[in-house]
Amino acid sequence: MNYKEKIEPVGHLQIIRVNSDNSQDVLLDDHNIITDGMGRTLAAMFSHEDKTSSFDNFTIPYFQLGDGSALMTSSVTALGSPLTTGEYGSTDITLSSIKISTGDTETVMALHSAYIYKSASNKVTYSITIDQNTANLLNINECGIFSKNPYLQNPPVSYLCAYRSFEAVPKRSSYTLIFNWTIEF
Repeated sequence: MNYKEKIEPVGHLQIIRVNSDNSQDVLLDDHNIITDGMGRTLAAMFSHEDKTSSFDNFTIPYFQLGDGSALMTSSVTALGSPLTTGEYGSTDITLSSIKISTGDTETVMALHSAYIYKSASNKVTYSITIDQNTANLLNINECGIFSKNPYLQNPPVSYLCAYRSFEAVPKRSSYTLIFNWTIEF
C-alpha cells in the first residue's frame, strides 16, 4: 500500500445562518479542499523525533475568513483576500496575528479548544460562530483553517490545511453564521 491508500484526509464544510428568531438556513453543505499544508503538517508531525516539544505545534488552531477567493486547488497556500483586523470589527472573538507559509503576516481567529471535538474515531470537527458583531457589511466568500507551527520555526509559521471558496454570503448584524468544518482521516 502507498501513503494515499492508508491516509486520505477529506473535509466537509457546512455554513449555517442563524436568524434573530432562531430559525436556521443552511447556506453551504459541501466538501472542501485539503491543501498541501495539511500534508506538510502531517509529515512534520510524523517525522518529528524530539518527543519533548509540544504536540500543540501540530494542531489546527486558526480559522480565517476572506472576501476574495483563490482557486480551489490543493496547492493553494493562502486565502485570496483575507480579512484584516479592522474588517473583523468589534468582535468578542479572539484574533491573532500569525505568519503564514507565504511569508505574510495575517489576522486569524484563534479557535477555542472547547469547539474542536472528535466527532467520530476518524473525524475532527471545528465549530466556529461568527456572532452578530463580527465582520458586518462584508460579503464573505472564502475561509480556511491553519496549523500552528509544524516545523517548529522561530518565529512560528502556520500552514493552510484546508480551504473553501463559495458564493458570497453577506454578513449582517441581524444574524450569526456558524461554520462546521469536519476533517476526516
